[in-house]
Amino acid sequence: MDSKIFFQNCPAAVIAIAGHNSKTTAAMLAQIFNTYFATTALDDKVHLVAAAADPAHQIYRDMDVLNDISNIDIVLYILSDEQLANLAVNLPYLVIGETTDPNTNIAAVRSTHLVAGTTFFLGRDLNSYALANRSLAKNKHAFPDDLPFSLPPLQVVGNWQHESAAAAALTATAFRFKAELIQRALADFNELPHHLDFIREVNGVRYYDDSISTTPELAVVSVRTFNKPIIISAREFQANLVKRQVIIPVAGSSPYRAESMVGDPLIDHADSLTDATALASILAQDGDVVLFVPAVPGLSAEEFVIEVNKL
Repeated sequence: MDSKIFFQNCPAAVIAIAGHNSKTTAAMLAQIFNTYFATTALDDKVHLVAAAADPAHQIYRDMDVLNDISNIDIVLYILSDEQLANLAVNLPYLVIGETTDPNTNIAAVRSTHLVAGTTFFLGRDLNSYALANRSLAKNKHAFPDDLPFSLPPLQVVGNWQHESAAAAALTATAFRFKAELIQRALADFNELPHHLDFIREVNGVRYYDDSISTTPELAVVSVRTFNKPIIISAREFQANLVKRQVIIPVAGSSPYRAESMVGDPLIDHADSLTDATALASILAQDGDVVLFVPAVPGLSAEEFVIEVNKL
């Protein structure tokens, strides 16, 4: 397993982050570290890595960057749920919430603390550990209330993104970062590319690009951010979550069950993203949100942005 080789050979401190919101949490934590590094003359760097690269979000494949990492750097490793269960259990870790094995319903990682006696000094002498984002826990509650200080006003939408900010902030407090620096870093954080990106408002209708959500699980989280948006997707969503759905067929995705949707007032079909955007704009009324949330790979965010800017 490449990731296990990476963990065994990485000279830097590794903070392994898991959960549906792991990209956002990792990016926010990187913002905190980089805000601190910018105030010093040190050469420490933050690396966002994973088993699979995602260059659009500056996340690189672990083995490809191993030789570029020094012992004074910080590595934010985005773990899959499987890696969290199979790899991170051998690390000292801090768990925010708890995740369970979906097959056995047994906790894969139990709450614990950082190894006693370890201290944080810019990546030096800190053992690796895994952070399980509370978004994995079934019993979600007011996670930001766990913080000893208030979150600043954020330039992101959705309570779940506030949870990601709280996860990053709580981790940073374990490293003795001052509250003022954490608050300043999070206040400056912008949305990840194609992640609930606000495009524009037309006739009172707000258009958002969430093309980062290429799985149904991620897509549902984004849809829940808004109060019944009109969505453009390749998959069907629960009717109670949306005002209207415009479904685009994507090869190999089995996007919808046509027989069960005939006559369903919430479902409309379009042959292309161009047609879907035009149809959504006709259906939308003042105060609505139109959300592009594909739930499968293969639909172009760039095309959607172009079409919205034509409206």
